[in-house]
Amino acid sequence: RAACTRLAQRTRPLRLSASGTIFESKEDVHGSLCIEETLHSGVELIGIDGITGEIELLTLLLKALKTINLNQGHKPTLLIGHTILMKTILNSFEGEHRTKIRNNLLEFDLIGMNNLEIEKKEKDKLKAIQNCRGNPLEVINRMKEIYSQNTVFDKLQKLFEIITPLANQH
Repeated sequence: RAACTRLAQRTRPLRLSASGTIFESKEDVHGSLCIEETLHSGVELIGIDGITGEIELLTLLLKALKTINLNQGHKPTLLIGHTILMKTILNSFEGEHRTKIRNNLLEFDLIGMNNLEIEKKEKDKLKAIQNCRGNPLEVINRMKEIYSQNTVFDKLQKLFEIITPLANQH
């Protein structure tokens, strides 16, 4: 919101960061209210479209990881989700089905996916997507097999061709 109001006249791109404590209220198993305190840090890059901005942010993340002495013994894994990819997957579904499918994918809910009341062909496609794990370029190739050629996959492939060597250095 600040970027659209108080920072609206600033030259783009804007590089913003924030760090601090956040408090969340949750209900424990006994129904009592408990407050959970966590440290939250984040960055935002506003005004750079496409892959250039994504590469800048991922490079920043990799440099930050270097400062906390993360090594192979910790078995670090960089998981990257992409909103356009989710939109591509959900594009052929509507309403309640779309919401359930999205939640099943995000929560890796195999039972929920099996219980969906959709055509078997669509369910099999979603289960194949749910099981796409591993090397990013291999996952992108599997997604291309499922969805045919799509510019989303070409952009993601380019992103991973650039970021993978950088990630392997860290």
